Amino acid sequence: MILGLDAWLTRWRRELALGGCLVVAAGILVVSELGHRSITHRYQSAMQSIATSVRLNTLSARLADAETGQRSFLLTAKREYLEPYEDAVPQIRKLLDELRPHYALHPDADAEKVYATLIAAIGAKLGEIDLTLDLTEHARIDRALEIVQSGVGQRTMDEIRFLLEDLSRREDNSARTIAEGWHASLALSRLGIALVAALNVVLVVALFFGLKRDWRVSNERQDLLNRHVRERTRQLDSLASRLQEAAEAERSALARELHDELGALLTASKMDIAWIRGRLGEEHAALHQKLARVIQHLDQGMVAKRRIVEGLRPSTLSTFGLATAARELTEQVAERAGWDVELELPEIDPQLPEEVEIALFRVLQESLTNATKYAQATRVRVRLGCEPLHCRLEVEDNGRGFRAGEMRSGAQGLFGMRQRTEARGGSLHVLSAPGSGTLIRALLPVQSPPCWRSSRPRESVPVAPAPGDAHGIAGA
Repeated sequence: MILGLDAWLTRWRRELALGGCLVVAAGILVVSELGHRSITHRYQSAMQSIATSVRLNTLSARLADAETGQRSFLLTAKREYLEPYEDAVPQIRKLLDELRPHYALHPDADAEKVYATLIAAIGAKLGEIDLTLDLTEHARIDRALEIVQSGVGQRTMDEIRFLLEDLSRREDNSARTIAEGWHASLALSRLGIALVAALNVVLVVALFFGLKRDWRVSNERQDLLNRHVRERTRQLDSLASRLQEAAEAERSALARELHDELGALLTASKMDIAWIRGRLGEEHAALHQKLARVIQHLDQGMVAKRRIVEGLRPSTLSTFGLATAARELTEQVAERAGWDVELELPEIDPQLPEEVEIALFRVLQESLTNATKYAQATRVRVRLGCEPLHCRLEVEDNGRGFRAGEMRSGAQGLFGMRQRTEARGGSLHVLSAPGSGTLIRALLPVQSPPCWRSSRPRESVPVAPAPGDAHGIAGA
């Protein structure tokens, strides 16, 4: 069970880390939003407490104005001294109306009771002022002064100031408490955001190192796969080279057997039949005709044998060398195809390693075959140059050309030529474009600087090239 869980975590660790990062990011938003709401609520409560304190101070000032207007009117009996009182009373009532909802919902129950007592005291004070003013207006100033001098109004005013101070103190304490809570909420919000951000950083770092490890493991696997591919490619190239060498060896052996055995049999048979024909009299005319036909068939068989032997491996290549074999092959193909041919070949055949001669000859043979089948060319140029360290073969035609994307996936002509050259440390380049012809350039190294053959041909078993051991380039 534990091993299964570890395997699951190993498989999905990146997804889990990414999901954790997303959850943490969402957590940051949630913590930030909750902190913002808490701070906003406390800020609004603090502002409301401050506004309430301002209203209480204003209420105290307006009551003082009302009392001042009362006393001025009592002393002077002039109506204009009542203006402070008349202006203050509406403001007092308005302030009381504004404060009533605040204390109705106040969390402190004692504050609501104090505010109710304050309203009653203010009502009594305003009633006492109204009474003295009414008595003064009815010429009963002595009675009004008696009420004022009794000290009832003063005691009521002292009670009002006490109640106002009590409410102001409660609002100040509330504002102070809210401010402390605001700072605590701010600190808590910052701490929460810092912790969540730190967790997010940890997850991002873990994800980064996980991705880095996966990248390293992936690179190691890719390197291992590349090594396997290179090794398999090397083995396949080696196998292809061996197959080509084996094919060339089999062609040489088959050509030798056809030349030695079949050629000898055909020659001996022809000689025997000619001897028999010479011993027959004139009276055997029918036998003469049959034997003449047999000799004709034997001649055709010998021609076919020579053609097959030359097809397996050209005797010119073995006897004279690459330049002479290339000239003979190009001229024969050009004559059949009706080309104008341009040859740039060494006048004396270079002495090259056998595998280099065979490889370049097969490239030339395949290139000419492709030009015949697919290029629709009218002119072909063949150039062979041998330098101290390498030999270069170029075959160029003025045919229709092709694009690499138009090559058939099953064609093997280009692959065969490229494999022949690269297996021997050389290179093959194909330059072509639609309507611009095709240039095939093969470059093969030689193990030692080439020497030059003598003009006298060497003796060898006649063998010939196989006509088209691949399937073409331009049509590929």
